[in-house]
Amino acid sequence: MTRTIQVQIPENAEAGDVLTVCLEGNELDIPIPPGSSPGDILELHVGGRGEAAANIGKEVELNNATQIQQVDDTTYQVTLTNSNKTLKLSTTVKNSESQDTTAELANQDTIDDGTYAYPWPAGIAMVQYLDTFQGQALLQSLYKNSEEKNKDETSFRVLELGSGMGLVGLSLAASMSSCYSGTSALKIVLSDVPGALPLLQQNVTWNRSQLAPVEIETVPLFWTTVESTHDHKEALLHQEKYHLIVASDVLYNPESIPALVATIQRYSNVSTCLLLSVRWRKPELERSLFRALEEWHGNRWKLLSSSSSKNHCPLLWQAYGNPQSDESNRYFHQTMISVQGRPMSLATILMEEQEERSSHDSDEGKKSDKVLKQNLRDKSLVEAMNDDEAKAFEDCHIQLYLLSNPSVVLDTGKSEEDFEKKEPSSKRCRTDD
Repeated sequence: MTRTIQVQIPENAEAGDVLTVCLEGNELDIPIPPGSSPGDILELHVGGRGEAAANIGKEVELNNATQIQQVDDTTYQVTLTNSNKTLKLSTTVKNSESQDTTAELANQDTIDDGTYAYPWPAGIAMVQYLDTFQGQALLQSLYKNSEEKNKDETSFRVLELGSGMGLVGLSLAASMSSCYSGTSALKIVLSDVPGALPLLQQNVTWNRSQLAPVEIETVPLFWTTVESTHDHKEALLHQEKYHLIVASDVLYNPESIPALVATIQRYSNVSTCLLLSVRWRKPELERSLFRALEEWHGNRWKLLSSSSSKNHCPLLWQAYGNPQSDESNRYFHQTMISVQGRPMSLATILMEEQEERSSHDSDEGKKSDKVLKQNLRDKSLVEAMNDDEAKAFEDCHIQLYLLSNPSVVLDTGKSEEDFEKKEPSSKRCRTDD
């Protein structure tokens, strides 16, 4: 578990000074980062004590309702209390249920990097949101909007891009089944590269019976800048326009962004909404998706929530990681993560990561064997974090956004203004559990 400590820089302090605070009888030294001024708030996300002994059997509470538990090396159990559902998911194909499909898909060209077989933090953040009252209120307003706009609609259609092992898509189906009160059929299409389909289909089969009345279909889908179809299912998919498109952590390869934008546009019309969980890695490149989709149909992005913890980043997409943004620079310098109990700013950690990548890319061939061996022994700052510290670090890079047209009236609960940093009531250190 992580805790958030907020410390106000006193009047007589300046950048380079060290503030010492006492936490549970232990002293923590917090360096005042460059660009800070008296009155500014330093925010430190403190992880639990020591390394976690094991993840297996350990329950992680994502919010007041949602829990995910790793049952064994390859199986997860997801408890969605608000939706009153418990999902069972695997990271490997465990039986012959999908053998025929596996053989069929093996004949198709695919780029299979194996990233689909893991519950990524951005996907977990989406699951957390969908199982909140705010997430269910959004779904209900989407149902209402679709039925009011078109009285002839016979179904409410959802498409997920990059479904992976099905964590988000099946959690979405659970939320849809629990909060729907309309008359239209509910249909959700889960899509990914062909190599991901056997695992996805297995997890759908394991959970389908408890997700009625939602109709769930799995489809192989390539993101392309031009319309093309690889099989009959994908050809049928191309004929559909969807009320909602959902995607989580789909920007990890910036080279695929133009194809992703084109794919989203292909299955959208002016009434389509996009629910996106983004894990920022290269903001300057990843922002291109935000710009392209906002310019299309005059859509607008709305920040919903950043993560499955209290470590919410209030920056909007235009500012996040933008070196020209004072707000972003303050956030990265004044937000601190504990690394083996030692407070360090996000800016310092990210700079070390960038230098490590640059050194590896440009100088590795020139290094002596002695230096290489030393580098292998030394851990990076991120590698040195324990489980709670690593989660706090990830949470600072995850945000949830809704893209919609101004003509579509939706209930999204809290707005981005609700997440503005709180003004300190005193100069004392405050700890939130």
